[in-house]
Amino acid sequence: MFKNGEILNNSIKIIDFIGSGGQGEVYKVQYQDALLALKWYYPKSGTKQLKKTLANLISKGSPNDFFLWPLALVEYNNQFGYLMELRPKTYKSLLDWVSLKFDMSLTSISKACFKLTDAFHKLHAKGLSYKDISFGNLFIDPNCGDILICDNDNVTANGINVSGLLGTPKFMAPEIVMGSTIPNTETDQFSLAILLFYILLISHPFDGALEANIKCFDESSLSKLYGTNAIFIYDKLNDVNRPVPGIHNNAINLWKLYPQYIKELFNNTFTLGVKNPAKRTRESQWRNAFLKLYNSLTKCSHCGMENIYDIEVLNTRGKLEPCILCNEEYPIAPRIRINNNVVVLDDEKQLFISHIKKSDPSNLSVIAEVRELNSEFYLTNVSKDIWKYITTSETINILPQQVVNLKDNSMIDFGLVKGEIRF
Repeated sequence: MFKNGEILNNSIKIIDFIGSGGQGEVYKVQYQDALLALKWYYPKSGTKQLKKTLANLISKGSPNDFFLWPLALVEYNNQFGYLMELRPKTYKSLLDWVSLKFDMSLTSISKACFKLTDAFHKLHAKGLSYKDISFGNLFIDPNCGDILICDNDNVTANGINVSGLLGTPKFMAPEIVMGSTIPNTETDQFSLAILLFYILLISHPFDGALEANIKCFDESSLSKLYGTNAIFIYDKLNDVNRPVPGIHNNAINLWKLYPQYIKELFNNTFTLGVKNPAKRTRESQWRNAFLKLYNSLTKCSHCGMENIYDIEVLNTRGKLEPCILCNEEYPIAPRIRINNNVVVLDDEKQLFISHIKKSDPSNLSVIAEVRELNSEFYLTNVSKDIWKYITTSETINILPQQVVNLKDNSMIDFGLVKGEIRF
């Protein structure tokens, strides 16, 4: 629709074409010395109701920084679009993740899932529903686990669906598939759980033996598999839809990797939550679980592979499972207990404000960093506060940017809370 160099309203310069979709086209533009993205609607898509929806979203503002939220409405030659932030090139599509086109550490996975669930927690807290959670709407920076959620122009108040959008096949809640309701926050929660399942297991939670036995994927069979007869592949009471070796290897190999508290949250949503939306895992529950997962990650001292420090396994077996890659047993890194959280102080582990401040559970601002050198563990205070480091023989201050050599049976007083360190 536009050419490079074209100027809209004497203020927005078209820099480059980015891509197109069913609703319109997206361009890289320059506006007031800033590089932004402009989504421009085709005439058939740019309805008065959509313009009203965009104006409402702009006035409400983004739930948090993880949404590529509409910033300003742009009108030109009787058509319209909106400005939003550009997506940096370091972000990869989740479609590429499930196609195995890039790798991602467990640390990045846990952070990405934490941020994803917190983003939708904040969206729903504003009384909004997303309506179309799927592969195509999420981008991840695999280096650090940052996320960006795009296509926010279909977001409306919960229970209102002016666009008629029902969602993406295989991501829709069963009640949407069966036509008994319209998209809402509870159907968002189901779609979110499917997305999380894909991130962790690169599999669909209902694609098992029943899916493998379907000869013709027509509307009737899909409605049954994902709607009227949706059976979780790891349903504890019904094994009829277990993953099939040779077909669903990701689901088989990766399921056993994760701790029971993650599995239980999936079970809640994909068993009881299939027919009873009130039983679905809430965003805050997911967020807490993924912080716990991050806390438990530790590297094998033999091969460097990330493993999970699973306290339940340790209490049951008296030792951890061997490394998931080299199958060797490895020593446990130091741990710090802060309130009810146990954080493995492995090399490159970070502590966040959410670890020490219960009233701010979604804050991943880094306050401390851990490094290992010659089998010694060192913690750096990267906050602006002065802490106290307490050992059996002395108490010293830990100033901002100061490093302490961690010892067994020591303690850090963060001011708000204390953390007990054990080796």
